Amino acid sequence: MLWARNPQAHFLRLQASLERLRVVCWPWKGAIALKESRPQMTQFHIINNWLWLGGGPSLDEAATLVRTPAGFDQDGYKILCKPLMSGQYEIIELHTDCRRS
Repeated sequence: MLWARNPQAHFLRLQASLERLRVVCWPWKGAIALKESRPQMTQFHIINNWLWLGGGPSLDEAATLVRTPAGFDQDGYKILCKPLMSGQYEIIELHTDCRRS
C-alpha cells in the first residue's frame, strides 16, 4: 500500500482533505440579527448556531423569532457561513433581556 511507504505524506493529504470539511464554530454567544439593507428595504435575519430562524422588517419584530435551535443544519451552515463571516453585513448580537431597534 502506498500510504504504508510514506505515512507522513498520507497524513498530510488526509489532514488537507479534512480541513476542507471543517466547520467553523458559532462565534457568537447566542442568536444574532444580520441586517440586510437595500435602497427601498431593510430586513433583519435572525440566525442562531447556523440555523436561520426567520426575518422581519424591524429588529424588534425579527427578534421575536429567537428560540433554541433543534440542532445543526448543514445546508444552513453552507449558505450562511460566507455572508456571516465576510464582514459585508452588519451583525447585531441579540440578548434575551434587551432588544435594540
